[in-house]
Amino acid sequence: MKKLVGLAALSVVLISGCAKWNHPTASQYEFQRDQAQCNQYAGQASPTTQTPYNPYLTPMQQAQQNINQGGANLGAAFGQLGAFNNCMQAKGYYKGD
Repeated sequence: MKKLVGLAALSVVLISGCAKWNHPTASQYEFQRDQAQCNQYAGQASPTTQTPYNPYLTPMQQAQQNINQGGANLGAAFGQLGAFNNCMQAKGYYKGD
């Protein structure tokens, strides 16, 4: 369950990040460098978390914990997307065709 929710959150970030970024003067190298910096910034700005397994929880409690954790990580994924977009825009990039 945790892997599925984490994969869904990652998919949201990747799909949303597929829009083409443009810059009036940046080369491909500069774009890749800026993209890597913004990815790192976004991961630090809104980190995901992992709750350790607790063998004393009932199956229902474990399921609820997994659901809560998945929701938190989905929220973090959207936060990372926003931070990434803001970072790229601050570097002079804009989304276009």
